[in-house]
Amino acid sequence: MSKINWTSRLLAKLGTAADSKIAKGMGVDKSTVATKRKQLGIPSHGWTSVKWTPRLLAKLGKVADSEIAKVLGVHRASVAYRRKILGIRPHWEIAAIKWTPKLIARLGKESDRGIAESLGVGYYRIMTKRYELGIPWYRKVQWTPILLRRLGTESDSAIAATMGVTLGVVLQKRHELGITAHNKIHWTKKARKQLGKMPDLEIAKMLGASASAVALERARLGIPTYKEGRWNPQMIAMLGTVPCTKLAEPFGMSVQTVAWKRTRLGIPAHKSLKWTPRILAKLGKVRDIVIAEEIGVSVSTVRAKRNKLGIPLRIRPVRAK
Repeated sequence: MSKINWTSRLLAKLGTAADSKIAKGMGVDKSTVATKRKQLGIPSHGWTSVKWTPRLLAKLGKVADSEIAKVLGVHRASVAYRRKILGIRPHWEIAAIKWTPKLIARLGKESDRGIAESLGVGYYRIMTKRYELGIPWYRKVQWTPILLRRLGTESDSAIAATMGVTLGVVLQKRHELGITAHNKIHWTKKARKQLGKMPDLEIAKMLGASASAVALERARLGIPTYKEGRWNPQMIAMLGTVPCTKLAEPFGMSVQTVAWKRTRLGIPAHKSLKWTPRILAKLGKVRDIVIAEEIGVSVSTVRAKRNKLGIPLRIRPVRAK
């Protein structure tokens, strides 16, 4: 039997009619309905009934569904369903929020969801206010001495990527300590050779810099923007048929450019790609770009694999010369 999607509408029916009748309408066994009803502590049909008096109806949307459900002795889904069919928005969506200085001071220092729960409102309303004020989101980060020493010595985006946090978290910490941003990019010979041969964004990921910074350097050197016009139908037809490492040289492109094109077109990698123990052992110990070049895939593919396995990037930061 396929897994049942217990929507609010289905949950609201539990206890309102005989389990057998509800089960028949759903096309499932009676025991399935009875088990779910018992798990939620909903009495069987005939045990209790709800009379929606004008006074009760007036409370919908003014207090939480769970509070009304406790008073009535029914499941919250029953109250939510009644409110929805009447077109009444939930309490947490319409409850007024008084943005006092004390409350605003909590933004970014506590999780949006935690603040929302304490106020009895939707967390997205807290998130929206925080965005309006330009306050980075809260994330508990252990700033070790090693991490603190990296601030200002390399780009915020590179630090954020290796830590697995948003850019705002790093920006906030650097501003708190009064550390100026790292604006210099360590341009390797390999990175400069890729200018105009692959998208600026891909080069930026290699360097831990912004795409605009890469574009400025490319323009300064008089190198035209990377164009996909060099790809002809014959070249595209070969993508995925052999590893990207074998196509790069004949195409006159880098492995990353070939892999990026294949990924963008949604063409799966050649079946010979295997995450061997030797390659897996390198994850986090060397830069993603190095592994990507070796096995002929995009940097994002390597990063996704590393994140899936929960392996952080443990390489030493690149310092500007």
